Amino acid sequence: MKWVPFDAPAFLEGCIGLGGEERGYYITVIALLIARTGKNVTDTLISQAMSERPQVWRRVSAQLVHKGKIWRQPDGSWMANRVQTSLETAAKRISLTRGLRLEQLRKQELNLGGNVRKHKQEIISLPWRDTARGGR
Repeated sequence: MKWVPFDAPAFLEGCIGLGGEERGYYITVIALLIARTGKNVTDTLISQAMSERPQVWRRVSAQLVHKGKIWRQPDGSWMANRVQTSLETAAKRISLTRGLRLEQLRKQELNLGGNVRKHKQEIISLPWRDTARGGR
């Protein structure tokens, strides 16, 4: 995903009780998860993104897990609560937008004799930013 709404007050409230090092890793994990659509955010990637030794990430990740901020997925990658919710919301919005556009094109074909086939690529490639910002 290229863009997600960022609720600064919610983030700051969620970081209460995190030290500076934990907060730095936490926002980096969130950014990596969003950039990679929740996939393949590994220990190695996080350590490299933070330019730190893996031992530092292991220590901080244990603290973040203990505080309920992140968890390890079955495939070994990491996930965070708010990111999972944002990804699910985005998938629903994209699906809804594509479905509505397809229905609109079907009605157009019935009413005007238009050709839905010429608009298929438009349906498939709706940009994320249009759906995330309410179609603006």
